[in-house]
Amino acid sequence: MPEPCLILGDLVAGYGGGIVLDGLSLTVAPGEALALLGRNGVGKTTLLKTIMGLIKPKAGEIRFRGHRIDGRPPFEIARAGIGYVPQGREVFGALTVEENLLLGDLKAADAALAYAYFPALAAKRRDPAGRLSGGQQQQLAIGRALMMRPALLLLDEPSEGIQPSIVAEIAGILGRIMRDQGLTLLLVEQNIAMVLALSTRAVFIDHGRVVGEATAAALKADPDLIERHLTL
Repeated sequence: MPEPCLILGDLVAGYGGGIVLDGLSLTVAPGEALALLGRNGVGKTTLLKTIMGLIKPKAGEIRFRGHRIDGRPPFEIARAGIGYVPQGREVFGALTVEENLLLGDLKAADAALAYAYFPALAAKRRDPAGRLSGGQQQQLAIGRALMMRPALLLLDEPSEGIQPSIVAEIAGILGRIMRDQGLTLLLVEQNIAMVLALSTRAVFIDHGRVVGEATAAALKADPDLIERHLTL
């Protein structure tokens, strides 16, 4: 069996003195697309930020490709091979599209890798990122993370504020990137159509713990399964 891409063991994390993740454990296989599902406020975004080093865990461990990364600064975690696309995209509006992309890899001579998957960005490479539509900004944020050629991509609510046709387009591109690059994906998403289009497995989180899981095939066969977990 291949070594897991990511292992979270009894992870405890939160803000200030508060606990959001309360003993969460999870394993992600290489090449897997795993969706994190749950009601608002149960710890999904906190989990991604903790993996990325933006929140320091209070207990437990995080192993990426066999090495512990908990407690390491975000730039070291990024260099280890984890990309992060935050909720809200957080592009630099005053910089051009290409300048944003090159921030993903300061050693890159150009942004050809991102343009290969998002050709619409190539046509706007000299435009300020702040002038892009929401869907184009989401493509830009994903393209920027892709520039560092991550092994694992953390993606937080990529469909937020985007029209359905663009959501479907982005899901298709992400699927192609995963196949081409052997990318592992950890996805937080409320859009169930996107979850079913991209994920191979889903886990349900409540009160900072994993409380259930299902394959994508099981979710497609029984749509009520998601509703039952989200109304716990």
